[in-house]
Amino acid sequence: MDGWKERRAWLSSLTWPASETAAAPGEMAASELSAFMAVWGEGKTAELLPDPLLSEGYVLEERGDRYVVRGGEKGLLYGAYRLMQCLSLAEPLPAGLQKPYYSLRMLNSWDNMDGTVERGYAGRSLWFEKDTFSYEPDRMRQLGRMLSSVGINVLGINNVNVHAPAQELLDERLGEVKALAECFRPFGIRLML
Repeated sequence: MDGWKERRAWLSSLTWPASETAAAPGEMAASELSAFMAVWGEGKTAELLPDPLLSEGYVLEERGDRYVVRGGEKGLLYGAYRLMQCLSLAEPLPAGLQKPYYSLRMLNSWDNMDGTVERGYAGRSLWFEKDTFSYEPDRMRQLGRMLSSVGINVLGINNVNVHAPAQELLDERLGEVKALAECFRPFGIRLML
């Protein structure tokens, strides 16, 4: 079983950082799949077939020397990640339509704008410090990549127990929230306050 850790860490085969030019999940799916197939394709190609009726769902097929991912805008990305996972782990492709069971698949953080995390056990906030936004866009795209690869579609960035100045996120600092949201949008992830 030599190399099992490398196969399981399949995201490590993707380029760093994630694409800065992809603006939507379908574009990100094309970018991610292209980078992955250059390394893992074994002489095969991959094709994305948009099907708006599938929404977040997708179908994976192997057609001779190519793989086909058919899905809605977000489904293309989820399907691309699933194809990458199957190829990395030498697993068979799932049969038929694959789609999330729940429409809301959320990761909720309890970050305060001062940088602390209420009920946080692993360090400080990833996006706040000293009552302002403080993050690296490349790192946020990498987080978006990881979350999307496991089907998370919503990220709550602040503590549910709102402490000043977090109430400003809903009005006078909404532009800053939008800037952070743009890091996650290509991965089909919405922010929630």
